[in-house]
Amino acid sequence: MSSTVTSLAPQAPEPPPTEDPAPESRPRRRWMPDALVAAGYLAAAVYVTWGLWLGNGVLRENRDDPLFFQWMLIHASRVFTHGENPFFAEQMNAPYGLNLMANTSTLGWTLPLAPVTILFGPWIAFLVMTTLGLAGTAYAWYHVFDRHLVSSRVAAIIGGASCGFAPGMISHANGHPNIVSQFLVPFIVLRVLKMRDPSRWRRNGLVLAGLVIYQAFINEEVLFLTALIMIVFVLLWAVQKPREARTLAGPALKASGLCLGVAGAVLAYPLYWQFFGPSSYHGLPLGVQTMGTDLMAVKAYASQSVLGSKATSYALASSGSEENTFFGLPLLYVLLGVAVVLARSAAGRALMITLLWFWWLSLGPNVLIDGQPTGVRTPWYYIAELPLFNSVVPTRIGLALTPMIGVLLALAIDRFQPARFRVLWTAIVVAALLPIAPTPLATSAPHVPATPVFFTSGAWRDVIPEDGVVLSTPPGWVPYLSAMSWQLDTNLDFDVVGGYYLAPTPGDPTRRANFGPYYPPTMKLIWYVGEGGVDALITDEHRRQAVKDFREYKVTTLILPVTTPRADLVKNTVDLLVGPARLVEDVWVWDVREFVANGVPG
Repeated sequence: MSSTVTSLAPQAPEPPPTEDPAPESRPRRRWMPDALVAAGYLAAAVYVTWGLWLGNGVLRENRDDPLFFQWMLIHASRVFTHGENPFFAEQMNAPYGLNLMANTSTLGWTLPLAPVTILFGPWIAFLVMTTLGLAGTAYAWYHVFDRHLVSSRVAAIIGGASCGFAPGMISHANGHPNIVSQFLVPFIVLRVLKMRDPSRWRRNGLVLAGLVIYQAFINEEVLFLTALIMIVFVLLWAVQKPREARTLAGPALKASGLCLGVAGAVLAYPLYWQFFGPSSYHGLPLGVQTMGTDLMAVKAYASQSVLGSKATSYALASSGSEENTFFGLPLLYVLLGVAVVLARSAAGRALMITLLWFWWLSLGPNVLIDGQPTGVRTPWYYIAELPLFNSVVPTRIGLALTPMIGVLLALAIDRFQPARFRVLWTAIVVAALLPIAPTPLATSAPHVPATPVFFTSGAWRDVIPEDGVVLSTPPGWVPYLSAMSWQLDTNLDFDVVGGYYLAPTPGDPTRRANFGPYYPPTMKLIWYVGEGGVDALITDEHRRQAVKDFREYKVTTLILPVTTPRADLVKNTVDLLVGPARLVEDVWVWDVREFVANGVPG
């Protein structure tokens, strides 16, 4: 097999590589094995997501994010059908709207999938994102391994499977298709390594720019971590090979400059929206910055692996969709052997040190052992609030270990000496990977109630005014998710207060992100009645406050499904506040436009 990159890092100058042979002159045997490998990866991805394809419910470990991504898929389809702004949505977080660049809108997926969304619905499109994200990432790494890094197809297959189906990837398949879709990352890494070629610095810079631009529209967090890994790796290699590094710095810097210039020009407007546009924010919620990975997670098994369960991962991860560093003891022992095999090369040493450094960062600001704080600070404690770093979830840095381990395993298998023992070494690697092989994603019943007939029948069109703003009643986490579900079944044809998103609290000078909306006094009052089941004594002061809050949020319509827990209590309270409701199909409806205008219950 051909190999145009023979090391993980730039080597001494050599003659420019010749162009690849024309397609008709390539060995005809290559496409068939590649197709079989691709089919195998796709079959594995379908196996992981099979329960969802069968309609067995929703993801047990993450029931909220899939609803968010379905919402994004619908909005992306409206870019073509309604001329919507791809970077901003008015339909959620009314009246402030939602900054889609500051949220995970995943335009690199949602826009191309618009035909699937329109024809088959957002749920099928979401499953396509997740399934192809897993399979595509595995195959992309296999392709780069097979063509450029190793001579053994077996090593490439194992490396690709390790990168695409590691426990961290399966964990994020629980509702994070933007994170498991890393199929551009291996090509970004490859193009960075190819920047050593002085005769092709323009081509390398332009290709890298294209990859960076597209990855930015899939997931910026993955792109940012990839850039950090490459910077740390190259610096560690350069320290060991200063003479070679100086020789190769010229073409690499020129290609990098071209990449930054082109990518910066193309991404300037979207990034302006992200950081300075409406509903932009500065930094993730403070609680997220403490979400590190437990020190003991590396030797444990993830809940959705062959030897794993909720018991093996309990208290070692922030959630079932953030099990990023669960590799198990057998693989850790194998990695010690890999260190012996690759320690003789500068690139191997640089990669292993990079791996350890990012594992240390993934522990978050303070080290946890078996869920207990130790008081030991990590480097993340000192950089967490720097620009860009304050938008990274620290535990997800652990996901960066997955491709590095895949590269190390593929290289170690390929370069194991003596060659007659390579089969035994490969068997040992496979045996260490089997305990962490994936199991199908766990499913459960939906926690969001079914959309009322009021919406599915179209009756809402005669009740909610054009450009109306709906407040789901009582407000709350699940009711706001329900409102998003109502929108999915009506093609986002009306706006809602609240929702599931990241946005700053109105009036907060720090502009720090918050999960979901701020609750003004009237929304807090109705929430308290619905959540606590306690009756409220409504006064004129409450009504004056309601006028102010509804006017600020431009609320036109309150909707209360009759099946809502404590619906009678909530209805009585809102009746006293704004006037009597009317029953339409299976929801209580309050049109509050006159109340907002006159301040008198209707």
